[in-house]
Amino acid sequence: MTDDPFATKATIGAFEFETALAQVGLAQYEGPLREHGFLDWESVTGITESDMAKMDFRLGDRRKLQRMIRKYTTLNTPKVRI
Repeated sequence: MTDDPFATKATIGAFEFETALAQVGLAQYEGPLREHGFLDWESVTGITESDMAKMDFRLGDRRKLQRMIRKYTTLNTPKVRI
């Protein structure tokens, strides 16, 4: 089993937000994220450094979440062919 919840594009839609957080060791932030209106990956893509600070994210955990968001965004951005 991989620690990467986005290891393949095929699984991205199937992964639940909570499962992905747990897989990378961020499960403790599920409650605070939900309380602040971040209910799924679409909403989390708009999270700011300030938001994470308000939820007491440790710096290393902020970076983990930012990497996950970047990977999610990359996998879910339509590719434009020229």
